[in-house]
Amino acid sequence: MGTVKDLLFDEKKRLMGALLTPKGLIRKAHYIPMEKILSVGEDALTVEDEEAISELDSTSHLFSVFNGEKHLKGKPVLTLNGHELGQVEDVYFLEEEGTLIGMELSDGFLSDVTDGRKFLPLSEKTKMGADAILVPQELEERIKE
Repeated sequence: MGTVKDLLFDEKKRLMGALLTPKGLIRKAHYIPMEKILSVGEDALTVEDEEAISELDSTSHLFSVFNGEKHLKGKPVLTLNGHELGQVEDVYFLEEEGTLIGMELSDGFLSDVTDGRKFLPLSEKTKMGADAILVPQELEERIKE
């Protein structure tokens, strides 16, 4: 039915579905909402039938990890007082609960090689915006190498 291209989250950091790679000549974005996914395996997702696939509205409020207008990768992470903590490289989520729990941050290639990337745990106060991710200042102290 397609290949999973990305994961979709809402502004409350809940996993909402899986974005599919467009099939054929039609280039509209399609996704499978979480409630339609029957099981998640190491190599595949299973759904009941093709009716589980929905068209993704271009004005969607959902964030993706890697693709689309509202993707997280590469976005700067800032504290509320404007201090930049790094840029998002990857995300961590609890599969059972379907929620984002943290982000892997980079300060650039050289810093990644010499110091490694950082893990930033998320809180309810984390706000995901179109241009940046805002976190409370106290999370800066909880960053782990």
